Formats: sequence, structure tokens, C-alpha cells
Amino acid sequence: MHSFSRRSFLAGAAASSAATLLPATGAAALAGDLVSRASRTEPTALLRVRLTDAFREVMAGFDLTEHVHDGQVEVVAWPGDRARLRAAGISWEEVEGDLGARFVADRLAEAADGRARPQERTGYRVLDDYRADMDRLVELAPDLVRPLLLDSPLTHEGRAIHGLVIGADVAVADSDGRPQAMMCGLHHAREWPSGELTIMFAEALVEGWLDGDAEVTGLLEQLCVFVIPVSNPDGFVRSREAVPYVEEIAVVEGLTLLAQEGPYHRKNLLKHTALPGSFEPQQGVDINRNYPYMWGGVGASGTTTSQTHYGPGPGSEPEIEALTGLFRSTQILAAISNHTSGDLVLRPWGWTPAEPPDEAALAALGDDMAGPMGYTSGSWNEALYPGTGIIDDWMYGTLGTYCYTLEHGSSFHPVYGDNVPGYFADNWQAHLKLLRSAVDTAQHAVLVGTAAPGTVLTLAKDISIPLSRAADGATRVEEHLEATMVVGEDGSFAWHVNPSVGAETLESGGQPEHYVLTAQAPDGTVRTWSGVARRGDELEVLTAEG
Repeated sequence: MHSFSRRSFLAGAAASSAATLLPATGAAALAGDLVSRASRTEPTALLRVRLTDAFREVMAGFDLTEHVHDGQVEVVAWPGDRARLRAAGISWEEVEGDLGARFVADRLAEAADGRARPQERTGYRVLDDYRADMDRLVELAPDLVRPLLLDSPLTHEGRAIHGLVIGADVAVADSDGRPQAMMCGLHHAREWPSGELTIMFAEALVEGWLDGDAEVTGLLEQLCVFVIPVSNPDGFVRSREAVPYVEEIAVVEGLTLLAQEGPYHRKNLLKHTALPGSFEPQQGVDINRNYPYMWGGVGASGTTTSQTHYGPGPGSEPEIEALTGLFRSTQILAAISNHTSGDLVLRPWGWTPAEPPDEAALAALGDDMAGPMGYTSGSWNEALYPGTGIIDDWMYGTLGTYCYTLEHGSSFHPVYGDNVPGYFADNWQAHLKLLRSAVDTAQHAVLVGTAAPGTVLTLAKDISIPLSRAADGATRVEEHLEATMVVGEDGSFAWHVNPSVGAETLESGGQPEHYVLTAQAPDGTVRTWSGVARRGDELEVLTAEG
């Protein structure tokens, strides 16, 4: 079991875990849901399908998992999907005949788990638990942790995205030029361990800092780390909180059919008016197909009922607008997006099998993270399957960030105690390796100089990124990146930044993008610098004298 050793945190966390193992639904809502599903007699199943040419032609219309091994992919088969596979002449192997029944069995196992000590969690958090536990981390280490609120815009159901900023002297951690890293979870609502692993990462950083762990302390004195456990709060609430108590599941006839839709919801909650009822699993957009870079192409679908529906436009979804708003205004050098399942460490590109310009460095770090965990390291496109509009490609192609997707385990929400703590233990060294890469100046640029204390530096660039399909007649999207830092009391600065030159430019040999740095001193004096920054550069961009 994962245990966060600080007693002030554990006291609250234990109460939270006991109270929210599985949230309740009212009797009326339960009855209505059962009636609405009365005609659904085919249970949702998990199938293993070989990645033949015939299946690749139609796979965008099916609910693929990230569990790909030996040329086969596991597919969530909703009612009617087996008939469609059969009609296409595609065979399969059944992995789990009734995912609803499996879900019920797993939740009952969690409820019966008597191994944990009182302070240890035995079940998955709900959204309110995440917020409460992040608040406790802030209270526990206020000089190290502060809250992060992404509320512009709010989600379709009016929620903000909450996270944490972690680093020594946290009040200025994201504005003093130090290297920045990021970890996020729950882009896909049903992948519950991805959020758990993200907040456990935050807990471990705080624990290491308070316990005086030399490596953690050293990294947090150099770094600013953004942690976002729940990237898709609407979808997560639908998945995590749309089922009744375990006691009700065990006694209500036919309830496994009810259980299978909510827990296996993947997307956000954009309502497609052509679909009846907001409960339908087909509602929503796959927000990890909605990032603008190469949006709308292979591995995503324009069909609204598809589990990989890319949405009405590039970056159209409020979750993506809020997340990319943060990423465009910072200088995140290395990032992990947690998912389930498949035991993979994935890197760019997803949209093409071609190697990116920084393949050697990306592969080296990916391999280094994957090795001790026993995960497979490779590009999205080749180690998994093609994907467009994904976070890895957008962060690398637009910002220059070394961004990785980590796929954990073998199912969406396995029994907590038997799996999640072990996942985290296996991953911790990989997390530290990513943080070490963020402070490696060979992998990014450093802008140095001197200026009057309190001078506000703004670093901006415009970059044009490609789409896979036209949106409103355009085949490209113009992105404006703008970050700020403040010069400290000694008048010197070292700003750790991504390269100004985009990946597409490096591939094509085109005109390199420039940064424009503007410095506004407290007395109102404004100076500027413009130039190209590449990985490994240290550039003097400003002096106090001129």
C-alpha cells in the first residue's frame, strides 16, 4: 500500500478514503438508468484483436485500449461491436466477457481489503478527494507547495482544473527562471490509476522534502514542478461517481449493465445533440486527440460516437484550452502524461513513424525510464498505434518539450491495493530521471544576463503548426507563446527555456523561429533582445549597462 508518512496528511486522507470508496446514486436515478438500459442484453467486453490490415482500416471506429503486445490490441467491445467485427471478417480472442461484472468484482474486493493500516488508502479517490488532498499538501508545506487553478475557461459542466506548483520558495518558483517540469493524469476519464500516480508523485516530493531526502531536496531547490492529477474533471466524475454503492451493486438484479457505462467513460462531456440522453458513453471528445498539432488525422475520428473523436476543431475543448494556456505561458522542459494501460513509455511522434529531430535524446531518456520498470520504450506511432492531436506531439512540436506518455498496468481501474501502490513504487525512479533531465542544460537553452532587480522579462515567439485536416479552411494554426520571469534581488538571471526553433523547422531546414525578449525595469525603461536559441546554448541576452 502506498503510505504518505506525514501524520497530518494521513489523518485526513484516511477519513476521505473510508467515506468515498464508491459514491451513491439515488434510488430514482438508479431505477431510471436501469430502465434506459433494459434493451441492452449484450455485456460490454474486452477483446484482443490482431492488428491486421483489415482491422487497421476500421479500428478508428472501435474503442481501442493502449494495451498493445505481439501485434495485438485490446479493444473495449460495446454492445453491437462484436457484430461489426464479425461483419468485417475480423476475429478476436475474448479477454473479459463482461466488464461490468469485472468492475463489480474489483470494487467488492476493495471493500473487503483488510490488509491496509488505518492511514492507508484502499480505494480510488473521487474528485473532491483530489482537491482535499492537494489542499492538505499545501497546508503541510506552504513554502514548497501552492495551489494551481486553471479556470479560464471552465469545463462544459462548469468545473476548473486544479493542480499544484511545487518547488523551493514556491511563491517565485514559476517566475524566477528555474527549469520547469510537469506531470498530469486523467486525460481519459476511466484511467483511474493515472490520477492516483500523479498525486502520489506530488505526495512523494513533499515527503522527500520534509524528510530531508538529499536527491528530492536537491531537485526541488533547482526546479519548478507543475502537477495536474485530473485533466478531465467532467469525464472523471462521470466515470468515477456514476455508479452506486458496492452494497447496491451486489443486490440489484442486472446492475452489471448499469455499472459498465459510467466506469468505462473515456471522453469529456461535450454534448452531441444528435445523441439521445446525456448518459450515453458516446458523448464527448477525446481530449487527447484535441491538441492542435496535426489535429484531425490518423488514429482519431470525426465520428462523434467514436471513443477517439477529435472534436469540432483543433484545441476546441475547454480542458485543452485551459491546459495549453498554462503550457504556452511557461517553459516546461520535460513532462509526463500518465495513462493506463500497456506498460509503455511513449514519445513523439504519434502522427508519423518518422523520427523527430531530437530522436536520440528522446529515445535515450525514454529507454532509461522504461528499463527498470520493465516497460517497453518507443514512439507513439510504432510502439502503440498512430495518433494525432495528442499531448506529446503538441508539447514537443509546438513548445520543444520532451513529453512522454506512460501507460501503466493492464486495465483501466484494477483493484487498488493489489496494483496502484506497486505501479508507483516501480515508477518513482523514472519520475526522478525525468526531473533530472529537466535540469540538464544540454537539453535546453539558458538565457543569462543582468538587469535591475524587479525587472520583468517577457519571452515570446509565434509559431505556425500543421493540422492533418483543414479547420475553417485553414491547414495550419498560429500559436503565440509568451512566458515571464522576474529578475531577483542580486540583479542577475539565468532563464532555462525551450529552444526557439520548432521541430518542423528543424526537419525542413526552414528559417528558424526567433525569440523576442522584452525587459521592463521598475523605472519603466524597456529594452529588447531577439535571437535564436538552440538546445545546449547559453546566451547572454541583457546586461545592466545596456
